[in-house]
Amino acid sequence: MDKALELEAGPSSPDLKPRAPFTSPNPDPPPSHSSTHIGLSSTHVVDDTKTSSEGWTKLLRIVRQYDESKIGDCKEDMDALLVVTGLFSAIVGAFGLEEYKSLRQDPADVTV
Repeated sequence: MDKALELEAGPSSPDLKPRAPFTSPNPDPPPSHSSTHIGLSSTHVVDDTKTSSEGWTKLLRIVRQYDESKIGDCKEDMDALLVVTGLFSAIVGAFGLEEYKSLRQDPADVTV
């Protein structure tokens, strides 16, 4: 006895019959996704290179404006960071030079 059938019907069921494979109640194939099935005719398809070119030109202009504004923002941020870094290094260097002048050798470390 088949284990799957035994589990499905139980071990004491007298009329065990294998089930038929599932078939769809609608034997027609599913509709294709062509333009006629969604209510569009082939006249709605635009294959004009001028229209396509205008669209790409408009997109290029928008993307270029966005990129230029982002690059401008990054340049401004980088300039500010360089100014702060330069000031910080100048101040630390000045303090380092002044402290270097006051450094002396520890007399306990001098060996004979």
